[in-house]
Amino acid sequence: MRELKREENEKVMAKLEQVCGNSTQTLFRKQTKLVLHKDYIYILHNCLNSLISGLPNRVIEMLGAPLGKITKSGRFRLESYALHTLAPLAQHRVIIKRSAEMNVLYGHNVLKSHIFSLQNDLKAQDTCVLFNQDEVPLGIGMFVKNYINYERDTGNTMAIILKCDNGEYLRNESPK
Repeated sequence: MRELKREENEKVMAKLEQVCGNSTQTLFRKQTKLVLHKDYIYILHNCLNSLISGLPNRVIEMLGAPLGKITKSGRFRLESYALHTLAPLAQHRVIIKRSAEMNVLYGHNVLKSHIFSLQNDLKAQDTCVLFNQDEVPLGIGMFVKNYINYERDTGNTMAIILKCDNGEYLRNESPK
């Protein structure tokens, strides 16, 4: 377990700013920091850090609030377990229809006909958080087109490319 290097911190903060915008700094308080443990990035409170500092790394499985993973190529990827941490701070919110919730949870991209409502200021390649109609976060995706082009499209046109979703945990779980 170690603190992030400058390059790793820049990658993580850039990805978080795509999702949260200017409210990224509210995610981190004075008493918290980002740490790397087994290729996963966590938000760790300082008092928790002092408690586990005496433990060997091999016995620590998980700590703090998980955000994502550093891939083998060195990129930072948000994981599904960061969704509930980032959802209240989301810059762009998209509401999915009830009939399309399972499509999102199965990992399929979002079509225009699946969207219940969205913001008018979305641009191409904006990262947005997907919610169901009960305001439960379902996933994180990337908007494909500008809002003006989106309005002209038919219902079966792809609108959002899914990056991660809540169903990812069950799909990636290894059978024991």
